[in-house]
Amino acid sequence: MNEAAKRLKPYPQTFRELFLKSGNLCAYPGCGALLMNEEGIFIGQLCHIESAEPGGERFNPDMTNEQRRSASNLMLMCYPHHRQTNDVQRYTVAKLREIKAAHERRFSRPDRAMRERVARLNWTALVGAGLVAGLSIGGVAHQIRSVIDALTARVKAPDAEPNSLRKELEQCLRYAPRGTIYCFSRDPLHWEAGNLILDIFMEQGWIVERSGGPIRLRGIPDKDYEHSMVVVFALKDPNQVPTAQQAVDEFFKKCGFININDQHEAVEGEGKRILRFYTPVVVRQR
Repeated sequence: MNEAAKRLKPYPQTFRELFLKSGNLCAYPGCGALLMNEEGIFIGQLCHIESAEPGGERFNPDMTNEQRRSASNLMLMCYPHHRQTNDVQRYTVAKLREIKAAHERRFSRPDRAMRERVARLNWTALVGAGLVAGLSIGGVAHQIRSVIDALTARVKAPDAEPNSLRKELEQCLRYAPRGTIYCFSRDPLHWEAGNLILDIFMEQGWIVERSGGPIRLRGIPDKDYEHSMVVVFALKDPNQVPTAQQAVDEFFKKCGFININDQHEAVEGEGKRILRFYTPVVVRQR
């Protein structure tokens, strides 16, 4: 005989588990509502997937009261989405369990700490930290390479998609036209960092010409080769220039660079040592 259904308050450790796995965000896909505000007040909603009492949404008479208040049957959402998911036709038990699992996977997967660390890093911070620590140019470049290659290994969860900054950079170039890249700098650090970038472009089908001196192309004025690198992306078809420029700009933006003028001078914020790349896309002159 089934026990009488009774709403039981979740254990404190259950709520703690739910909150830690929530990332302080509503579990509804795409929702950025906080569960706890800046004053430390919990403003979210503790929601049952299968209701705690008869008459509630998705009530399951075969569950025990302990099962109803377990973490597997609970999720945290904002008030509007709690109300929205009361539509049992659209939000079945299976659907809500899928939403819960996907959301909690974001904040409990094995590589979460590394992902958060990589997300906070930019090249300026890496270069500055390397110089302060007295690293060689090769050491600074190694830090940059570590970030680009970070997270390439598949995590243990079988349903988790492998991801990396490198993969995101490759995605920027996947549908862009290909051409020839001419590059030059007199600064060893820019060569080290530039080679990491150029390797990715070569893997995506670009031809790289590493010049032995300043680049002499029509429309490309002399730049400061002592403290920057000129990377010219040359195409045969002028109609492809806008698409290629968009891809190049997106690529450098994902690396942490900013675009500061109409000549597409990509630079990194502020710091003791600034990495500066001039990245125009031009029509190859014959």
